[in-house]
Amino acid sequence: MPSAPSFSPPPVRPKTPCISGGDREAGARWILKTGLKTGSSEFVMPCVGPTHPTATGRAVGTDSMSPQIGASMSERSIADSFPEDFFPTSIEQFRQSAARSIGMDPEYMVGPMLAAASVAIGTSMTGVLKPGWEEPASLFVSVVGHKSSGKTPAFNAAFRPLHDQQRSREQLAAKRTEEEQKRERASPERMPEYAVDDDYDDEDDDERDDEPRSVTMTPWASRRPAPVPPKPVQHLVLTDTTLAALWERLRDSQRGVVVIADELSSLFLQSTSAQRQVWCELYQAGARTVHRQTNRKGPIVLRRTFVTLAGGIQPDLFPTIRGKFDGGLLERFLICGKPETGLPPWSDEIIDPDLETIWSLAVVALLNIEDATYDGPADQCGNVPFTKEAYARLRTLYRDLEAYLQVIGVPVKHHGIVRKLVANAGRLALIRRCLRWATGEFGFFGPVGSVDESDCDAACRAAEFFLGRYLAWMPQVMEAGSGTEAAAGGVDKDLTERILEYVATKKRTEVDVRWIRQQTIEGNPSTDEIRAALDEAVSRGHGSWKDGEKKTFIVG
Repeated sequence: MPSAPSFSPPPVRPKTPCISGGDREAGARWILKTGLKTGSSEFVMPCVGPTHPTATGRAVGTDSMSPQIGASMSERSIADSFPEDFFPTSIEQFRQSAARSIGMDPEYMVGPMLAAASVAIGTSMTGVLKPGWEEPASLFVSVVGHKSSGKTPAFNAAFRPLHDQQRSREQLAAKRTEEEQKRERASPERMPEYAVDDDYDDEDDDERDDEPRSVTMTPWASRRPAPVPPKPVQHLVLTDTTLAALWERLRDSQRGVVVIADELSSLFLQSTSAQRQVWCELYQAGARTVHRQTNRKGPIVLRRTFVTLAGGIQPDLFPTIRGKFDGGLLERFLICGKPETGLPPWSDEIIDPDLETIWSLAVVALLNIEDATYDGPADQCGNVPFTKEAYARLRTLYRDLEAYLQVIGVPVKHHGIVRKLVANAGRLALIRRCLRWATGEFGFFGPVGSVDESDCDAACRAAEFFLGRYLAWMPQVMEAGSGTEAAAGGVDKDLTERILEYVATKKRTEVDVRWIRQQTIEGNPSTDEIRAALDEAVSRGHGSWKDGEKKTFIVG
């Protein structure tokens, strides 16, 4: 037998200080004290000052350059890899190190890291693209891959700082509760004692006549008040929750939460259309008032419903989810993961402890980003404006994506993803700006500033990459415009057959268009599309309209 490979124990990971309550100065002192030296010659420390060594965020000494800012998609092909200059240099090196340690493509780390940075920022910062158009930092992220492709280890590596912070909050809350209970037991409230006569009938024949006894009187005015319930823990990460429980967590954690689903397919396949519509609304992170008959405490009023949704999904389930269980939710996801099969290669490497520490400190800094220096109007604190050049870059992205979908033949009805990608590009630009601040590019106590053209350009190239992955995993989007749809002059004959088959399974001979619209028909057709499909059924001789307004269809 071949000899077992030698394995040296991993180095001891330096202890990361838990920076809570806005104590970012302690993190800065710790970084300067340790130095965080690594064996990589390309490692660049975050700059403690108003400037950064490189404008693109790449390591000093590398020859690769980022694409020209503002170059149209007609001059270059759509990005096939996530832009390496999106993350700051040290954060990008952590992504590469974590991928090598797990033994997978670095692309699998993109989604989890974006989701972790997103919830760390929370509602503290909002991107203002123009007056009336604001974008939060929340994201819907999906990592696509077959079983054992490394999705779960990627989430564990990216979310370890948040899990540590969550554990610290729970321990601190439990300690405070225990101390309050000890104080209550140590100083109980004494009630007054009175001497009373034990002769209840005022007669002289009692054996214990006129024997006083001591009792404790507890009138209502002197009763001890009910103990104050402990303050709820502000959660960061939720791994198993329902919508009803999510409202409770959001009420306690107004800053926002992230919901991690190991398999996102359950969100689509095991939820109703109304529940999927709620998730579509949560994507906007708007205000919400929840009324429930079972909630006796009154309605739950949420100023912002900041929810980042992230998880993995198996590629074989895309054909099932698309259309029938979609409802527009899938277009809101940023999809990453290469269409490849096979197990990841074996790796004996470990994540660089120094780089892991830098990632942890960056996440903790984002959790306290409210303490960043702000030099603008007081009523606009937390708003990060976009420069004119950054806004112009988003406008160029919108035109380029629309033209690209027309060139490759995607039907117009699927072009709605362009608006979703442009909105996500604004959110990605905000996240990139905050990550640059967290790594000290603008000084550890400097302002976040405005989203500039470089932030927006990196985010737009990332949006192009996500569009490529969306089309790669769902080729049926491109096939929807060929064959039967064109032959029917805009009428989807397959939809006609699907409706008739569905009505036959329900054993109904008379159906309303409104009833069909409420069912889970594949493709989620609109009312006009249903009427056009039923008109096609009439022309084939499979039924007739009951009324002239085409509200009720008779099968047969």
